[in-house]
Amino acid sequence: MICGTGGTPGTGGKVNTGGTPGTGGGGGSTTTQGPCDIYAAEGGPCVAAHSTVRALLGAYIGPLYQVRRADGTSKDIPVLAPGGFADSSVQDAFCGSSACTISIIYDQSGKGNHLTKAPPGGAKVTGGNEADSKALPITMGGRKVYGEHNPPGVGYRNSTAVGTATGDDPETMYMITSGDYYNSGCCFDYGNAETNNHDNGNGTMEAIYFGNCTIWGKGAGIGPWVMGDLENGLWAGNTTSFQGNAAVTGYQYVTAMVKGDKAGANHWTIKNGNAQSGSLTKAFDGPRPSTTGYNPMKKEGAIILGISGDNSNGAQGNFFEGLMTSHYSSDAADDAVQANIVAAYGNTGGAVGTGGTTGSGGGGGGSTGTGGSSGACGDPAVKALYASCRATQDSASCTDLGGVWRTVGAGPGGTCVCPTGEGGCPCMASSDCLGACSAWMNPYDASSCNNVTSFTCTSTGGDKGCWCRPEMPIQDVCYP
Repeated sequence: MICGTGGTPGTGGKVNTGGTPGTGGGGGSTTTQGPCDIYAAEGGPCVAAHSTVRALLGAYIGPLYQVRRADGTSKDIPVLAPGGFADSSVQDAFCGSSACTISIIYDQSGKGNHLTKAPPGGAKVTGGNEADSKALPITMGGRKVYGEHNPPGVGYRNSTAVGTATGDDPETMYMITSGDYYNSGCCFDYGNAETNNHDNGNGTMEAIYFGNCTIWGKGAGIGPWVMGDLENGLWAGNTTSFQGNAAVTGYQYVTAMVKGDKAGANHWTIKNGNAQSGSLTKAFDGPRPSTTGYNPMKKEGAIILGISGDNSNGAQGNFFEGLMTSHYSSDAADDAVQANIVAAYGNTGGAVGTGGTTGSGGGGGGSTGTGGSSGACGDPAVKALYASCRATQDSASCTDLGGVWRTVGAGPGGTCVCPTGEGGCPCMASSDCLGACSAWMNPYDASSCNNVTSFTCTSTGGDKGCWCRPEMPIQDVCYP
């Protein structure tokens, strides 16, 4: 599923290192039980539980995630204590000044549903990238931890998950994400998806989406919204424009929840809230969309993060934690989970600065990013290396300069695909960018370019896939 772009992205800088972490505080969580314990108590234990910042079960003592250094060696990052926060000092000591990525986000449920970088899929024939493990430091419980920073191109998946809901069976899922780092690309999701990495039709996935994509549907205002990605549709309710689902604004951290009721019930729910205070809002609670294919659902049970079911990876977002059950939870349990989340995130500080959010609906510009560098859009350090990276003639030099050596479809010898450092920056022509000025195109419908009103610079100088270009009239172009 490929989403077109909306409004013009706001300008801002690169992700910064946030505030200075506080000192002191214990290694344990601020609560005696985790969200998975709460859901298990009413008969819906977690079948997947992922977080890079804390344990989601009170007794969990295993690793939260694994980091991989540039030399290929890896290290598991543990909790400080059972049920506690991540011990980020292990990551800091292991990575040092070396580049590090998140290679595994471990499943805490005991089902073994770990997440690794997404393989190739129907919409994006190259696999996903691993997240920069240093890009999203925050402070929780008086200690520094790292979230998962998910710019376009980054994505994780488990296509052989066990215990997750399939068909029209029930499930509950939530994620904690940043309220100020999103765009209108497809699709920053967490949840249930296809097992073959392709679009298998309406109702074959059920995942949480956060962003302001409007090509299929929307809520009230200009977004962003918590919606359900049910495949071939981002749904804010049971109609393409559901005004009861209000835009989620003003929250540093967002609780985003989607629930599907028992088989045959024709009922699902969307909730959202401030992860730092207050209760959840029921944004939608009613029947499935009446469009053919969504009732009954045909969920397949894979798990995705940061991408859509067919590997569409043009969205951006931040991920701190999320879980899935195979049970439709009660409002009382959801409220207790939200209270647990607030207890953990209520004193969170040192948040990451973002590069600006993206406006929706093809209108004016988005809001200005905060906390990043001033001046021209993008990362100056990466941009400065682009010309040298493009000039490299061998894979070793390419890798040293942050590129990826490509041999398939690249001509004799290969070519270096280089990061531009300006992915998502607004543009009016390719001369505005180091790479190209473009917007996502539906590869099955070239006429989709006719509705595009804004363009952004590509994140690399050689993005595969199909794109709309701002030449007049607007052109469509596909790269192998």
